[in-house]
Amino acid sequence: MKIIIAPDSFKGTLTALEVAEILTDVGQTLMPSSEFCFKPLSDGGDSALECIKLYQKGGTVITKAHDPFMNLIDVEYFVSDMSLAFIESASVIGLNLVGEKKDPLITTSYGIGDVILDALNRGISNIALSLGGSSTNDGGAGMAAALGYKFYDDEFFEFLPRGGTLDKIKHIEKSSLQKKLNGVNIIALCDVEALPYGTNGASVVFSPQKGATTSEIVNKLESGMKHFCGLLSGLFRCNFSKLKGGGAAGGLGMGCKAFLNSDLMSGFDMILNISGLEETMKDADIIITGEGKLDKQSFSGKVVGKLATLAKKHALPIYAICGCLDVDESILKEHNIKAYKSSTKEGRTQSELRICARNELIEAAKTLFREILEVNKES
Repeated sequence: MKIIIAPDSFKGTLTALEVAEILTDVGQTLMPSSEFCFKPLSDGGDSALECIKLYQKGGTVITKAHDPFMNLIDVEYFVSDMSLAFIESASVIGLNLVGEKKDPLITTSYGIGDVILDALNRGISNIALSLGGSSTNDGGAGMAAALGYKFYDDEFFEFLPRGGTLDKIKHIEKSSLQKKLNGVNIIALCDVEALPYGTNGASVVFSPQKGATTSEIVNKLESGMKHFCGLLSGLFRCNFSKLKGGGAAGGLGMGCKAFLNSDLMSGFDMILNISGLEETMKDADIIITGEGKLDKQSFSGKVVGKLATLAKKHALPIYAICGCLDVDESILKEHNIKAYKSSTKEGRTQSELRICARNELIEAAKTLFREILEVNKES
């Protein structure tokens, strides 16, 4: 059999590469006569940089940037041989950097602007920016501030807006670096199709994952994002409220479009293209994918849902393995996902998950491959 191993990361515990290595090792042990194709993926969130480095030639750059709490950290980005800089938002402002201190009211996307400026100062004008996995909900205001935009309240006091203070912005002054920014071509890679605000928007859907623990906090973030979206729509004479992907990374998609005139595209589509996965699928027998949490969002621009569509196109059985399941079995059947095996239990802290994730994934993978063997014996 030819089996493709193509998982996303298990956010906060295992990278896509680590998950793929574990699944491949277990598969080769239990099914030694099978051929395994190693294709870790990302939708533009965690592990995007790792995947780009796996499939592209080039080198890494280390620079200083501000983390979600405005502390300076070392950040790595990748420059391909074609002089395309690839920046992963998660490595600068990711949830993995805030640990148990998640708070979208105060986290900022400022560090993204730091890294973009570093690339521009090195003469790199083509940038791909992956948006997924952020800890922020500031609409890209922090990024814009790092790039020279100024924000003022109703008393014309300049301040750095964060998720909890977007509603205080009354005036926006365009960047003093505008000439430099006009020369940059940025593609924003979205992992979701969320709008900036609304029932399917950044705050309502995603801020609870980032630490918005009450409806009051979610409502405050939602109100601020709606206000900010209105300001940007007026300033740039474009209605951003209906921008698909504008809500990615806490509205950073909208910020990229507004402040940098970025094109928004699927992060999965870009990484799929450079990985050569679809060509590999043409003579494969099975595809195995997975992610940390399998839920309804998995079928809205993310790796599992996108791969399920491709598997159907190529008439391939698809198996998904994940940390926890929060989706009806009917949805799995609808997307032709043949099996689900949980690797971790509910109710654990992130620190506890990091300790046990690897061993539990190994055990779940053994169960999955044994089931594949049984199914193929019967057929």
